[in-house]
Amino acid sequence: MQPCPRPITSLLRAAVLLVAALLLAGCSADRPAASSAQDTEPWPGQTASERVGAPGLEALRTKFRFYAQDPCWTGDAAKVFPRCGRFTTEIRNVLPQVRQDAPAAAAQADLVGKALDDFAAKGCQADPGTLAEGDATVCGPAFRAVQETVQGMATAAGAEPEGPCPIHPGAPAMLARSGVRSAVRPPPRSTPGDHGTATRTPAGPGASIGEPAAGAAPPSRGYGAHRRPAATARTVTPRRPR
Repeated sequence: MQPCPRPITSLLRAAVLLVAALLLAGCSADRPAASSAQDTEPWPGQTASERVGAPGLEALRTKFRFYAQDPCWTGDAAKVFPRCGRFTTEIRNVLPQVRQDAPAAAAQADLVGKALDDFAAKGCQADPGTLAEGDATVCGPAFRAVQETVQGMATAAGAEPEGPCPIHPGAPAMLARSGVRSAVRPPPRSTPGDHGTATRTPAGPGASIGEPAAGAAPPSRGYGAHRRPAATARTVTPRRPR
């Protein structure tokens, strides 16, 4: 009795499985072993912010300039605090980055954290997208403390808010001494034929518009009044022939 030949399909299946096993083994060999201590620490010479693709300190300053455009940054604390839930949440989230990327502002970041805790303890904190229901007389001063400490933290981190260039205090005086009058419109010039009637103030009820006011100086003679009178003609007597 002869043995039955092995089916071709079984051989093909075995070959496919062998190739797949070799490929998986190669991928595992190329991948480095993960180390929890090494993977969680920043790379040498870089901060946690730089790992996401931006320089840490400059990215932090950019955030502060962005926050400075929010009405919650300098608005009336008693009026804006109900709508500043997102603002306070973002400020709290940025505190760890401040302590790591701006060590000079770490102490100020601690003051911001205390001000935020006091603001929340008084029932003034709201979730992002919701309105706070705290008392304005209590939450207003608490949020003002948040604003002041946040502004101090931004200054300590070297983030100056962008804005227009201030006008030098002596600029108006310097312009006056230089004779520049670009902002002052010159008086209207008189035209020929006005005859001094640029100001037409009636003398009283019933007076015509062209009459000058009572007691006013007589009008000028207008254009050409400054010219010299024409010389009188002289009589020439013809000489007698000799």
